[in-house]
Amino acid sequence: SSSSSGRKLSATRLLEPATLSFRGGSPTTRVQGGNGDVESPFSFATQATVTWPASLGGSTTTLKCRRSSTGCLALRVGSLLEALATTTIYGGDESLLVALTTMDLYSKASDLFVAGYADASRGVAALSFFRYHPHLRCSPDRWFDRGYLATPRTFDPYYPDGAAARSRLRAKLEPRPLPLRSLSSNARAEFLLRASKLLVHELMHLDGLDHCTFFHCLMNGSGHLREDFAAPVHLCPVDLRKLAWRLDFDVATRYEALDRVFARWGRHESDAERRQLRLFLADLAPTGTSAIGRLHSKKDDLLDVSSDEEEPPPGESSSSFLDDDDDDEEG
Repeated sequence: SSSSSGRKLSATRLLEPATLSFRGGSPTTRVQGGNGDVESPFSFATQATVTWPASLGGSTTTLKCRRSSTGCLALRVGSLLEALATTTIYGGDESLLVALTTMDLYSKASDLFVAGYADASRGVAALSFFRYHPHLRCSPDRWFDRGYLATPRTFDPYYPDGAAARSRLRAKLEPRPLPLRSLSSNARAEFLLRASKLLVHELMHLDGLDHCTFFHCLMNGSGHLREDFAAPVHLCPVDLRKLAWRLDFDVATRYEALDRVFARWGRHESDAERRQLRLFLADLAPTGTSAIGRLHSKKDDLLDVSSDEEEPPPGESSSSFLDDDDDDEEG
């Protein structure tokens, strides 16, 4: 699409899907400790083979992955990024390549999961929507302990507190989710919101923006799913200024277009957020990009600048951070 050297987005191409096949491996050590309420399955080191479609070369690449004795699978994100960076599909400095998958991802054996990871130095990223299904319920400390509710009352991803409550919920779980087309309109809208925020977040990393530490912002880092899902859909004044400078767009026109998109998707913002956005647009019009310097003076009206952060569930505080390459950016 565009290059990590800052070229303006020129074209986006949706590539044909690749296929994955798996083969078994040998048992290794347990990858997560238990709380005593469920026996911890073993993890098996295994491999997956990704095959690109014939129209894109038809080559195959071996990926590392893990499999629990209960049948749960997860791809190692580092091997997937390496495959993206070395495939003949990749256009080098002239393009960015992003892999979207519904497979779970991880980096280290101790990780619960990794939702997204971008390697800006090579212009590749991998994103997993596996944990974003609105019907998913999962353990906060075991990557393989998960399932799906048929008719959830809320979209909170974690098991409830207490062994008895968890046991009752597990009895209702199915091993496979309903397809997205079969979900309620609210559930589909929730999935779309979660997935689109992740995609934009990682694309911003590929364009050179780091995690935001100043405001409540789309570019905030996250240590667990509740924190991830609570992130706003908009950039803070600092990152909006960076993006507008990089891509040279009209701020008011961009936000008017975003407002139409959100309206078409359904309600993805609170009424207060939508009122703030409309006030923001009214204040910018008709000056557009020339008013971007005034974003800083408007930040208190637009953003929650509180530094308070929700405590992550036990065992997940560092599950999203990777240490393979200091130059890489994780979602």
